[in-house]
Amino acid sequence: MILDEKHSPVFDELTLQTSVDHIFVAGDANNTLTLLHEAADDGKVASSNAGSYPVIAHGQRRAPLSVVFTEPQVASVGLNLTQVKHLYSDRHDVNYVTGQVSFESQGRSRVMGKIKGYLRYISIPPQDASFRSSLAN
Repeated sequence: MILDEKHSPVFDELTLQTSVDHIFVAGDANNTLTLLHEAADDGKVASSNAGSYPVIAHGQRRAPLSVVFTEPQVASVGLNLTQVKHLYSDRHDVNYVTGQVSFESQGRSRVMGKIKGYLRYISIPPQDASFRSSLAN
């Protein structure tokens, strides 16, 4: 099996197939996105492909997610504005809306004494169900 510089298996990110055709890698073993929901999705893709081998398929993924465990907390979900502009650059029939909401006046934030922060969002019409939000507090 071919390993990368971190000694993790080299694999196809869409099928989770390694350099050894009948071996698929999932969860923390692939050392990519070590988050519980990603590991669960990996397990479904890898086990499905292992069970149907040699017929394999690309796995279904959830919206892109990024979390930074810091103080303040930072997270993002979905496509960012640059990705949205690139994805829809050739389509003039798709409009998107951006906005930002401050935590300063939200009840829960005020009760917790954490009124610094905001939520930014990008919304695209339902027929193009992409959505992005970023959180910083």
